[in-house]
Amino acid sequence: MKKTFMFWMSAVTLLALAAGNTALWAQREPATARDFVERGSAYVRNGDFDRAIADFTQAIRLEPNDYYAYCERGGAYFDKKDFDQAITDLTQAIRLNPNHATSYNNRALAYLSKKDYDRAIADYEALLRINPNTPLSSVRPNLAYAYKVRGSAHYDKKDYDRAIADFEAALRIDPNDDNAKQWLDSSRQARGPAAGGGRQSILRDIPPERTRGRGRD
Repeated sequence: MKKTFMFWMSAVTLLALAAGNTALWAQREPATARDFVERGSAYVRNGDFDRAIADFTQAIRLEPNDYYAYCERGGAYFDKKDFDQAITDLTQAIRLNPNHATSYNNRALAYLSKKDYDRAIADYEALLRINPNTPLSSVRPNLAYAYKVRGSAHYDKKDYDRAIADFEAALRIDPNDDNAKQWLDSSRQARGPAAGGGRQSILRDIPPERTRGRGRD
């Protein structure tokens, strides 16, 4: 969402990912931590999360302080719906690099998947502090999405004033977001004296897709 994120993958890796397979990686065995991370990312692209995790683990053995390897392994665990292990790895990534927005975004989504709204909101607040005013085109993960999902957490906790503030913030970033408009209206109605039962969680309307392989920000 806020900074320009650097892509550090090699041309060989990008070709492999573009082809949607790991054929190019099968031709050689990784030698460095970076090689293992790159091949692991290719495995993730193919949905082979167990092999991806094995490669990220090997990268961590070679470079124990590589925050990005922890972030990527945490993402693979998230894709497997092992949210506890994802949180463990993403927490380590944040310890090693407290300014890594992708790790905060993905950990927040893991917390949301566990309905741990307070921790999810705290991570989004950290993410927003890291990426406050970057143009939308260079934002990764998407700030408007962060506001909407954080607003959904407030909504589910019946904290409608904060939900309204977050949906309004999302609309300042993307005034044409019909989903944010719908849930802003719902939050305003729920806050009013005639409010009836709440709606389904906004997460059913905003698929919690994690940020994948964006590089080291």
